[in-house]
Amino acid sequence: MLVERPVVFENEGEQLIGIVHEPEGIGVKPGVILLHGFAGNRIEPHRLFVKMARSLAKTGFYVFRFDFRGSGDSQGEFVDMTISGEISDALAGLNWFKENTGVDPERIGVLGLSMGGCVAAYTAARANIKALVLWSAVALPLQVFEKNAPYQLMINQAKKQGYLEWNGWRIGFPFLEELPSLNPLEMIKEYTGPGLCIHGSGDQVVPIEHSHLYYRYLSSPDKEVYIIEEADHTFNKFEWEQEVIQKTVAWLENKLK
Repeated sequence: MLVERPVVFENEGEQLIGIVHEPEGIGVKPGVILLHGFAGNRIEPHRLFVKMARSLAKTGFYVFRFDFRGSGDSQGEFVDMTISGEISDALAGLNWFKENTGVDPERIGVLGLSMGGCVAAYTAARANIKALVLWSAVALPLQVFEKNAPYQLMINQAKKQGYLEWNGWRIGFPFLEELPSLNPLEMIKEYTGPGLCIHGSGDQVVPIEHSHLYYRYLSSPDKEVYIIEEADHTFNKFEWEQEVIQKTVAWLENKLK
């Protein structure tokens, strides 16, 4: 029986909540960290991250999925969230993963969904990561948010009242102020390992071109773009879900085992 245990770790004085999935057998094993999307959590729609983690654990991986500060069950408020803060959380989670499980620190992969893909690109550039998987990943953060309203309008409103209202969430001024300086495409050049970019051709949230941009900027020749026909942003159909999970497991087994 595979073990799944709740985890609490800290970053910058606040508690983060996660789940670690342990594979069967003794000895060090490869591992993967899952980074959720903007306003998402460690579960994600239709339990996508739960299913991904369990599939990886069954094939012999340690897996760690957690909520960024201000999301899910972790401490902090969403209005205080920034991408640089989430990158800091990811690096803290990576350190916890290495120190508190049987994972092989030389065989760790990172998987990021949507804005979590942007965070994953920065994390891979700054840490000892051996494989990178990007699902529907945001390559141009400012462009994605400007689909909703002009940037200057958003920043003026947030500056005036301290936040921007969005689908029941309050996006803070620090998040918006940081947006123009984010450049995951430049950061990903510093990562030299293999990369897999998966995107749905029907994604209406993050254009499919973002995965093609990541592919272009990845330094390693060991890279791939995999398109799931008609799939939406978070693969909200059983066959799309199964395809993204099966493709990812097979690819990570090849790169980390």
